[in-house]
Amino acid sequence: MASDLEKIKKIRESLEPVPLPEHDGVCYPSFLPFREKGAEQALKDITNFQSRVSDIMICTYAKSGTHWINEITSMLIRKTAELDNINKATTMLETISDFSVTDDLPSPRLLNTHCQFRYLPKGHIEHRGKIIHMIRNPKDTCASYYHHSRKDNIFLSFFGTWNEFFDLWMSAKCAYGSWYTYEKGIEQAEKDYPGMIFTCSYEEMKKKNVQHIVILHVLLSRHHCICQLFDEDYGWSMDRFDITSQNR
Repeated sequence: MASDLEKIKKIRESLEPVPLPEHDGVCYPSFLPFREKGAEQALKDITNFQSRVSDIMICTYAKSGTHWINEITSMLIRKTAELDNINKATTMLETISDFSVTDDLPSPRLLNTHCQFRYLPKGHIEHRGKIIHMIRNPKDTCASYYHHSRKDNIFLSFFGTWNEFFDLWMSAKCAYGSWYTYEKGIEQAEKDYPGMIFTCSYEEMKKKNVQHIVILHVLLSRHHCICQLFDEDYGWSMDRFDITSQNR
């Protein structure tokens, strides 16, 4: 999967910006599957993705700390404080044209998506697979998304000003649509599937990262003895989880 990141970079360099694909009133980044199949089929493929019982899904609205929580979760799974050689971009469901490339990933597979809850793999929901959800202050999310959109205009097709982006964001015309709709969907899912979704706040994770990481650790069922978490398994410093070292 490491070489897939280079493939993504080469594909990006060969593409031109296009209008954002749209389905059911929501726009999406023009990732390759959405360009080739259209948004409706690309979303169907995600919904029909063959999930393993052990899969762990990172679910966030765009620019809500996905890379950060992905790296923390990966370290807990692998029992190491080193960064993973499997890049988050290569395990993002929206970017994968052929899901067979995930077959060789060891279990538990750590996958991620910004799609609304209703488009998550059906199998993952049916067997109550683990979902990790990070929520971020919408004002900061919007500001971060603006800067990201300016840098990634090949897939996000945005070349405008802050005021123009803010209007798009407030009217749910940016990629992935409304922050409010996304978070309301997760909130409802937490009621429909109690215990399946672990939600953490971006802001609280910054302030109380040790407590949240311990809770996440227990969720992942690696240990139930907190004293083992840092001393025996990892021997790491919490500086490893400093947000300033992560691409948000």
